[in-house]
Amino acid sequence: MKFEPDMIKMNYMSPRLQASEKKLNYVNAYALQSVYLVTEGRSLDEALRKNERLGAEIEILRSKGTITRYAGVSSLILSDSSQAEKISMWNNYWTPAKKTRLLEVLEIEGAKQKFRPAVFDQFKSMLNTYFQPLDTGSLRSFRENFLDDFITVNGDQATVVTLAKVDPGKKNLLYNYFESSEEVTVLDRQYLTGTFVRIINDDFNKIAWMSAVLVFSVLLITYGRIELALVSFIPMMITWIWILGLMAILGISFNIINIIISALIFGLGDDYSLFIMDGLVQEYKTGKKNLSSFKSSIVLSAITTVAGLGVLIFAKHPALRS
Repeated sequence: MKFEPDMIKMNYMSPRLQASEKKLNYVNAYALQSVYLVTEGRSLDEALRKNERLGAEIEILRSKGTITRYAGVSSLILSDSSQAEKISMWNNYWTPAKKTRLLEVLEIEGAKQKFRPAVFDQFKSMLNTYFQPLDTGSLRSFRENFLDDFITVNGDQATVVTLAKVDPGKKNLLYNYFESSEEVTVLDRQYLTGTFVRIINDDFNKIAWMSAVLVFSVLLITYGRIELALVSFIPMMITWIWILGLMAILGISFNIINIIISALIFGLGDDYSLFIMDGLVQEYKTGKKNLSSFKSSIVLSAITTVAGLGVLIFAKHPALRS
């Protein structure tokens, strides 16, 4: 037996919708393969610094072909430390001597090309401007007007999102690359859903054993004798093994929907075993043969259960049909 971790396979899509999706993916092969890379910080500046380090890693992944393309804010808005660093590099390069020499050359060469000296006034003004890191008000205005979808600030918590387009076959490479990262959180709807389902799969055997022990304990407490508890419990175990075998033969996998069958097996099996055992015990005590009435009740209950759930085989939705 296996557990189906891919929730996408349990979604219902009409033939028309499937054809439309296929056409859309043909036009844009990466339309539905978005992965969100999130950096967090106690302030926007801290989140931006982490996002800048993430940008360098993304470029590495892009050069390897893991990421096809990406969209983020690292090229539009910088942290205070990065702004100060780049301003320092600018000032260190444009020394007064270089500025003077450049402006002299522009005036001489411009005059040869019939340009008026005033043409370069704006450039001269920019070259002599004393740059400073963007102030908080301007930063907030720019962020709210243009980058609100990528940056979230809530009190003392800030997050910066980078959207990466990834080939479906290389998603696991991206997940594994950032798995041990303390600064980057990978968010992907399919990945998160698959992770939750895998957690359920890992706990499935534990839940089954716990249910079996609980049911056996209830039977043992009810009858007070271990042989009667075993006689009542063994048919349930045989039914469980039988169902698992049929599912394996028919190629049916457990999923987050049909896993409820385990509750039905132990719940209904417990009831049916108790009814039969009560009929046998009463017959042993009183000599009255009432077992046939118990059998009739169980058969009718089983028929209604099978009829009620059996109609789901005609359902179009894969999860319901499973």
